[in-house]
Amino acid sequence: MDTIQFDHKRFGDIIKTIKSCYEKSHERIFDKNLFVDLWNIINDLLNLIEIHQTNLTDEDFEMIENECYLLIKFKNPDSDDEINIDLDSAKSLFYKFFNFFNRDFIQNDLKDISMPNDHLTNISCFLTNRISWSNLHLHYIICLEMHSDDEDRPTNFLELLSLILNKIKKLARCPDLNDIQQDTLKYFSYMIFNHTNATNSIPQFIQSQFAQQIIDLLNIIIEYKEQTLILIHSFDILCIFNFRQENRYLFFEKSILNTIFNISRHDQGIEWLNQFNTTELILKFPNTHQDTNVTTTCSMILALLSTPEQIKHQKYLTDVFDHLLQHTFHASVDKRFMSESYHISEILLVFVKLFNDDRTANYILEQSNVDLQTSSTTEFFIEFFIRYYSLENNHDPLRQTTITALVNIFWSISFQDKYKQILQQAKPQFKQFIENLSKQTNENSSTNEYIPHFLENIPKAAACILTNLNDSSKYLSKSESSKKTRSQPKIMISYSHEDQQICKQLHEIMIDQGFQTWVDFECLKGGDDLWEEIAIGMMDADVIFCLISDQYCKSKSCRQEAVYALEKLKEKKLILPIYLQQPQLPPWLGKMFLKKINKIFRFYLSIRNSNE
Repeated sequence: MDTIQFDHKRFGDIIKTIKSCYEKSHERIFDKNLFVDLWNIINDLLNLIEIHQTNLTDEDFEMIENECYLLIKFKNPDSDDEINIDLDSAKSLFYKFFNFFNRDFIQNDLKDISMPNDHLTNISCFLTNRISWSNLHLHYIICLEMHSDDEDRPTNFLELLSLILNKIKKLARCPDLNDIQQDTLKYFSYMIFNHTNATNSIPQFIQSQFAQQIIDLLNIIIEYKEQTLILIHSFDILCIFNFRQENRYLFFEKSILNTIFNISRHDQGIEWLNQFNTTELILKFPNTHQDTNVTTTCSMILALLSTPEQIKHQKYLTDVFDHLLQHTFHASVDKRFMSESYHISEILLVFVKLFNDDRTANYILEQSNVDLQTSSTTEFFIEFFIRYYSLENNHDPLRQTTITALVNIFWSISFQDKYKQILQQAKPQFKQFIENLSKQTNENSSTNEYIPHFLENIPKAAACILTNLNDSSKYLSKSESSKKTRSQPKIMISYSHEDQQICKQLHEIMIDQGFQTWVDFECLKGGDDLWEEIAIGMMDADVIFCLISDQYCKSKSCRQEAVYALEKLKEKKLILPIYLQQPQLPPWLGKMFLKKINKIFRFYLSIRNSNE
């Protein structure tokens, strides 16, 4: 059988394309064509190697290795550089690049299968780094638009991610990495972090053991850093050496911490991370660099994973809250609304969760030692909201998320009289902007974007703020006409969506008994002003059932309904709390039932299965 000759002409054409790309990268021409050229180069090189690797001479290998080395020296675009590529092209190219990890040559390297010679190992590292570089910059454009049913997505996408994570673990445990291996660790870990930016993908990552591997990596980092500290304290002569070794971990550890932060932004991610005592691991994390970015990330993770009861008893969390508030201030005065690597919306979303608990909100708003250059923390949030909303030509890509977080914060504090008064006395623009937002449609919001349970859309949150701050008599006239023609009592059911199954059973029982009912899944339409329709439904009812569960107690929407019933309608309605379990009532709910209702009917509801 004749030996296939190495195609030197084809290789010469590849070299010309590489040099052209190299020049484009230094001129900061990051467009679709550059990424297409890169894909073609890597594809051609892999074809050449896979066809010829058994008969390439050392000289041939050196030529390929030299050109691959030139590939990784492309000037990477900084965060401020614009990448001129449309979303569809970016997604298609991303999957094309990612599919390179399925090539035998790359797979062998990822699996640490020994190569015929050192040249092949180096070439694989160079190409892997360039693939990762291309992926993470394309992924920056498409990270929120990736879905499991994408047409070009490799069928073994999650398996490839797992393979990459295993490679990261092997590199992380290696005592001495060369420069190229350090780049591989850096690019791979950053690419993994980028994948978790799409919060709606977190459940499938958890199911595929992806998250377990991330916890393994966190343990590796902690173990390494603790050993380094011991060596530094024990042997002065090793101090410089170990700090150099540790520096290669800084980018890697930030990426892993950011990945954990992304997982903690999903309700299922919080539940999963708490099963592995991630809070304890984060508390053990030694910040040997005294890097404030690491501190911020750890603070946000701790805040998201902590329950109200933990917050009540863990004093270290007060430092966490102060740190996050300080970074919120820094981001509020930055032209890009950034504090270090975090956009203000990311920090504000953490506060939305924290403010769901009144005691935590009271600490942050009243006892924090952070100088926000305003008369109060509440005033700071109000003034930033007015300034941010008023900005002309605000092209902040996270504007919608930022405003969503802010109105949810105002909604949370509008339940408490002391903060309600501050909101009522705010500048006129505040109320005007909230009214504008209450009329906003959700047409621009992505249906694929994940919404955590503690967050509501802008129109509903804004409408509820106005209800809490103003007289709600406007709903009364809309409900009176239907009452005049009714011969039977009407029941409105307030419940948490996590308890919808029980609510449906109760609804069926009430219908069978001849009662009229109002429940959202029967009475609301997609185009309705949701809060107004709910308020009218409550006003129109004769009896209001509140299905009290742990989830009900955590929900702002349920709190809004309970507060509206107990404060605005208490003289006109019979309000019956129905306890689905024996939940621990938050102070706001316990006090209201004890103060506002003369007779409390406590039903421990046990609805039999319809088959019994």
